[in-house]
Amino acid sequence: MNNSETSFIENLTEIRKRLIISLIVIFVIFIGLFAYSDLIFNIIAEPWLSLLSVNNGQIIATSVTSSFFAPMKLSFYLSIFLALPVLCWQLWSFLAPGLFPNERNTLWFFFSASLSLAYLGALFCFFVVLPMCFYFFSHAAPETVRLMTDINAYLDFILTLILAFSFTFQLPMVLTVGLRKGIISLETLSQSRPYIIIGSFILGMLLTPPDIFSQTLLALPIWLLFELTLFIHIRFSRRQTLSKKANRSEKTT
Repeated sequence: MNNSETSFIENLTEIRKRLIISLIVIFVIFIGLFAYSDLIFNIIAEPWLSLLSVNNGQIIATSVTSSFFAPMKLSFYLSIFLALPVLCWQLWSFLAPGLFPNERNTLWFFFSASLSLAYLGALFCFFVVLPMCFYFFSHAAPETVRLMTDINAYLDFILTLILAFSFTFQLPMVLTVGLRKGIISLETLSQSRPYIIIGSFILGMLLTPPDIFSQTLLALPIWLLFELTLFIHIRFSRRQTLSKKANRSEKTT
């Protein structure tokens, strides 16, 4: 067996090891969450239930198994979401040995920032966007309509929105990688503002449930994240330019 075959087998063994560790962590978290699945679902449902109670509405189960599988589904997705730091660590640990020190630092920063933005997007969705959506939809219904929300439909709605916000909050990292790799320039990015605005609303339409309110609440943060990322990189670029000019003037003197 030559060195290339040995290295390939070692990589497969390492991948298998990292994968098993990740699955065990997800399973352990899932078991712990499933033991309190009813409590977790009640916490997740509280913002909507508080509004439904005003109109004597409630969350219902239209299927015999929904009352069991919906909380279990929530526990499963939440266990993956909570295990993301461990999953990122396992991936980083697999890739790091083959990288130079500066590449390891860059990759570690990328994982840390992406993970932080994903959690920030989820928290922003749950504490800001969802209460606004629930308030809007509960008051938009005619007075003669009694709101009876299916447990699976409710769960799919909040999971879709939380996943969409966690995904779209990665925009700063995507733009940063593109700028650092030279794929795009600050000038091109600045000139692309109208297309970014249109694209953010298109992305909101594709990732959220089919209502203009949810789409707008997703499109606006995408646009603001773009503007914030562009502003930070422009300021950083100007500082670098001023620093280079200062160094040149010191050398000439």
